[in-house]
Amino acid sequence: MVISEREDPFNYRLLIRGETDGSYKVNRIDLPKGSVDTSFLIDWYADTLVIKYEPVTAKHGHLRIRYNF
Repeated sequence: MVISEREDPFNYRLLIRGETDGSYKVNRIDLPKGSVDTSFLIDWYADTLVIKYEPVTAKHGHLRIRYNF
């Protein structure tokens, strides 16, 4: 969990790089198995930023998840 001191809506960039053997979600974004090297620009309206990883069918792999405002 990341807490922002901003009181107005803002956007952040989510960068995801790595490889998995199955599908997964990062902040409700569905991502397929295999290699990934992508980024998303996401609007945010709360003072607490939560980045949530959910394996769907993924059991093995490695991911690097970064963010910036």
